[in-house]
Amino acid sequence: MEWYKFRSTEYDIKVVVLVMLVYIFGVLFGEYTNIDTSDNLGVANASIINKVDEVYDTAIKEIEDDILEKDIIVSFIMDKRKECPKEIAEVIANEIVDNSALHYLPIGLYLGIGWVESRYNPMAVSNKRARGIYQIMDKSCGEMEIDHSRIHDIKYNTEICSCIFNSKLDIANGDLLKALYWYVGKKDSYANDVLKVMGEYILYKRGYNVNKT
Repeated sequence: MEWYKFRSTEYDIKVVVLVMLVYIFGVLFGEYTNIDTSDNLGVANASIINKVDEVYDTAIKEIEDDILEKDIIVSFIMDKRKECPKEIAEVIANEIVDNSALHYLPIGLYLGIGWVESRYNPMAVSNKRARGIYQIMDKSCGEMEIDHSRIHDIKYNTEICSCIFNSKLDIANGDLLKALYWYVGKKDSYANDVLKVMGEYILYKRGYNVNKT
């Protein structure tokens, strides 16, 4: 039951889409057992169903990869900050994976910024009143006004970080190092520290995968 709850909470949309795909193709082209592959129509139906199977298998593999990635992130966070509760690390990991996929930003980037800015503390407040894991202090991002009453919410803080960083990345013409430099107010040491954590995560992930095999 717990396994089902975990999957349904994080992947309900993907699962619904997959079920709909299978159902639609099943209605249009009949059940697998009723296909006569001896004629052209049967061959065409079998080919389409094979494609559906491939799409389904690919989606399931992506889901499994996401689960593994989140497990690695949780482990990495808890190793870096021993006192971080697992529940907090899990929420951080979920939002990092989701935002990384949505905004095409490296997972290690979030881990690097989060560590350097706040040591993965969602309640962190700096002496300049920057707040949350990614130390947000901007009043807006593009046309979006930032709601600072929600800034300690991990999901919202991560979304705002993604928005702000992408805006810096646009200004930097895709140069990650320059974007990091501008994200924190032009400090070379900050960018280097973030890059160091990004490298640590790559090595950690390799070691994690080796230990799991």
